[in-house]
Amino acid sequence: MNFLFYNKKIRCCQDTSPLDKDYTYILWQPAFAKVYPTGSSLFPFVIWWLFHFLHVFSNKNYAVLLVMHKYKVIHRTLITPKYFRFPFMGNNDLQLGDIWTDPIFRGKGIATSAINYIFSHFSSRDITFWYVVNERNLASVNLAEKVGFSFCGKGKRYSRYGISIIGRYMFSNDLDLNKGR
Repeated sequence: MNFLFYNKKIRCCQDTSPLDKDYTYILWQPAFAKVYPTGSSLFPFVIWWLFHFLHVFSNKNYAVLLVMHKYKVIHRTLITPKYFRFPFMGNNDLQLGDIWTDPIFRGKGIATSAINYIFSHFSSRDITFWYVVNERNLASVNLAEKVGFSFCGKGKRYSRYGISIIGRYMFSNDLDLNKGR
């Protein structure tokens, strides 16, 4: 299975397209007693929570953006710093993934607005965002390009010691990585 690697450098303020007043953004961040975000299940967020508190992540910017519609979670974007699964990232970089929108709300620009909100939130910092997507997931590829990510290479997910859960995403060759930085 092939994956496409995209990145985007954030240096200053980003314009966010506000959603209707019935929608609310919540940027959830972990705390000792806050293991997972509202409306989510314990797994896999307990793993990310552990990674955060055990300093597996390269920085403290682990978060989840939730979009609520009348008190219901209708969108989620996971924001993770560099860790063993994404060795090509820099220590201050962030990866956007595990993006989900309730099927009833798809096609309404919610994911686009959510990602732009994330860019705006982190705009005061010098951060490169990464987006890794299965090349067959055309909706996700289109989303990456719509919000301004630049294609920087192809790669694969490799298992480690025969265990896929501790695997990593790698560019096909180092030339792709150099182009992406």
